[in-house]
Amino acid sequence: MKRNLIYHTLVAVDSAIPVFTCRQGSHITQLESIARDGALLSADRQTLDQLLPNHAGIAPKTSVHMDISFKLGHSDLAVNASCSLIAVRRLCRDRYELKLVFDNLEEHAESVIDTFVQAALHGQDQRKVA
Repeated sequence: MKRNLIYHTLVAVDSAIPVFTCRQGSHITQLESIARDGALLSADRQTLDQLLPNHAGIAPKTSVHMDISFKLGHSDLAVNASCSLIAVRRLCRDRYELKLVFDNLEEHAESVIDTFVQAALHGQDQRKVA
């Protein structure tokens, strides 16, 4: 991936995008924002319990590996990524935020994410989600 000053800038997604996480079966979470190096997902308590059974806490040194899949922008290609879940934060009674860092992305996935982030940062109207 390209490293520059806006590498870690999170870009909000206009509408909720379903993200399929492959960890002990497929679970659907919502993509809230994305950056070139990772993403923020939101999930309810039940989904979180299914994704992280028997985990008291998550920290960067005790990250949990998971694979995710989603679509961004005008691209018909699915972004498949291997990620590390490095933090979980409770937003309200039944809503949690999951912070993911991309470990491995396919070449086309990098370009899809780069295009989406660049369009969002430059205020273009290409951020519409599929």
